[in-house]
Amino acid sequence: MMQRPPGDPVRLRQEEARLRGFAAVSAVADGFGALDARGRVEPDRPVETWISARMTHVFSLAHLRGDAAAAESADHGVRALARGPLRDREQGGWFDVVPRERSHGRKSAYPHTFVALAAASATVAGRPGARELLDEALAVIEERFWDESAGALLESWDADWTETEDYRGANSNMHAVEAFLAAADATGDAVWTRRALAIAERLVHGVAADHDWRLPEHFTADWKPLPDYNRDRPDHPFRPFGSTTGHLLEWARLLVHLEIALNRAGEPAPAWLRTDARALFSHAVERGWNVDGAEGFVYTLDWDDRPVVRERMHWVAAEATMAAWALALHTKDPVLLEYYEQWWDYAQRYHLDFEHGSWHHELDPQNRPAATVWAGKPDVYHAYQATLLPQLPLSVSLAAAVREHAAPHLVVVGENVMDLLPVPGEPGLLRAAPGGGPANTAVAARRLGVPTRFLSRIGSDGFGRTIRHRLAVEGLDPDGLLAAEEPSALALARLGVDGSAVYDFRMDDAADWRWRSGELPGELEPGVRALHTASLALFREPGAGAVEALLRREHGRDRVTISIDPNIRPGVIGDPDTARALALRDVAQAHLVKASDEDLAFLYPDQDVEKAAAALAALGPSLVVVTRGAQGAFALAHGVRAEVAAPRVEVVDTVGAGDTFMGALLAWLDGRDRLGEGPRARLAGLTEQELAEMLSFAARAAAVTVTREGADPPTAADLGNGGS
Repeated sequence: MMQRPPGDPVRLRQEEARLRGFAAVSAVADGFGALDARGRVEPDRPVETWISARMTHVFSLAHLRGDAAAAESADHGVRALARGPLRDREQGGWFDVVPRERSHGRKSAYPHTFVALAAASATVAGRPGARELLDEALAVIEERFWDESAGALLESWDADWTETEDYRGANSNMHAVEAFLAAADATGDAVWTRRALAIAERLVHGVAADHDWRLPEHFTADWKPLPDYNRDRPDHPFRPFGSTTGHLLEWARLLVHLEIALNRAGEPAPAWLRTDARALFSHAVERGWNVDGAEGFVYTLDWDDRPVVRERMHWVAAEATMAAWALALHTKDPVLLEYYEQWWDYAQRYHLDFEHGSWHHELDPQNRPAATVWAGKPDVYHAYQATLLPQLPLSVSLAAAVREHAAPHLVVVGENVMDLLPVPGEPGLLRAAPGGGPANTAVAARRLGVPTRFLSRIGSDGFGRTIRHRLAVEGLDPDGLLAAEEPSALALARLGVDGSAVYDFRMDDAADWRWRSGELPGELEPGVRALHTASLALFREPGAGAVEALLRREHGRDRVTISIDPNIRPGVIGDPDTARALALRDVAQAHLVKASDEDLAFLYPDQDVEKAAAALAALGPSLVVVTRGAQGAFALAHGVRAEVAAPRVEVVDTVGAGDTFMGALLAWLDGRDRLGEGPRARLAGLTEQELAEMLSFAARAAAVTVTREGADPPTAADLGNGGS
């Protein structure tokens, strides 16, 4: 087995656990203390609200992730913020640090946003006292910091709320966006989503856009930029001079979460959210990555894009990986995952401290540990979030994403194949497009809303990397992807005049069907409703035997619906009689079988389509569906038959059409609770009308696919009101 790629889910889970272990010692009487470079609480440093709140947030997420021990730490943080000396019992709000004398205390927007974030995450985690803390934090922010006329926050106050600072900052307002989105999710109050949009519109769509995506971060009280602020102290950890590369990346990710939040709240999501996120990202990369001759993002740039503070901060690397991942999934752009893997590789080589724990918070320009801007390793907020985001669906907040992350409904087993397709109008020119029947079906089902895991072995070559990125941007659960030593399977496609595809396969040494002992799961986790496999995975050894054993085991357990699409390729499945016998054995383990008329002609060469379909049904499947290309499709279920015609469309090519049909069948059945434990009983009650609706839905999905080049299934939105 080859080494897993950077940012792989297994590596992420390992790092997630490592960071939790490092942070576990940070609890002190008044909250959480800052940790030094060796993971010890700094005894002479006062307890700070921003650290205590960020760690409460982290432990709340860890508890949501199933770490029972993290609940105690989260509760400790909630109690400290609600009743400890960081909170001003007399005048309300939170001091920046535990003050020696109350009158000397300062109350800043930055830590208050983290109190709200911590309370929101703890509320989602169901921790006692968290909702009360959230309500109080939001009330203080609304009363003391929110400036409705500016659509942004004030920066800070004295202890008695009598004098506010003659300064406005982008940093505190950026973190307010994160906190407000988390609060909107935890409370259901969309006013916080609208306020997050107001901040983003001012600072990103206004200020950053006006400065060619260089974001001034310091302003007068009436929001006039202060470009020379801290020129004499350019390495300030919170208010540095110049443009901060990491904040552009952080903003890019936050705009993704904001767009999702607005859509879910039924609020209009401006188109600039997506275009501005891409602009911030691309300019941060162009101006901040590797700009001084060494790997890494420099901390700050002047207004002519020259590096000022060349140290590399861990939080910038963490935010870079998150921005690349979020934008890749949100925009379906797999190229961005090249950045994601590159930056995780960089972080693993330089920032991760495997000797003393956590990440080196600062590196010098030669990528050696340093401490000129950030001493020690105060908290794990950025690094921990970087391990979580790629393991979860994109959502409003990380707590929401953990809550929404459920076991897949559908598990698909099988191959990826890199299709080499003719380029229209360019004779002899080919383009590479990831495909493979099972992979296409998994993508089709996921686009139609089914949580899907794809169990597949990914080749070690460049094609394998492209395949892995395609599956990631489609939102497939990544836990089933195994990095293999062998190369990827290739298929040279030739298109007929009617758009139909004929394949010439190159696959003798391919990774896809070389399943080894222990690679397929010993048990499907609770929540899985269906297991699907198809095509070459059923026939190519040595993997075919492992797949057959998996089908037999799950058939005997009777907990999931077993689905098969033979999708027979006579030229690459070996001896026809042996392949025929194997396919029919697999069919006997299935509850749902989808077969083309060509598949039936191979399986039953002496029978017509109707008799062949009946023969398949007699082997045991509760539902048999037959596709007939332009002639439509029919279904048989417990003596009930339904048939639909194929929609009339202009065909570009038929690549992936049958796979889309299969994915749409599974999506339709999943949406009607027809998949899962007791599979025969779930399928037994399908009426003729329901069968016709199911076939019509699948046929419409396939019809969309044939109007596009390559295997490009529709989304539920593409199918309109007739979605599953």
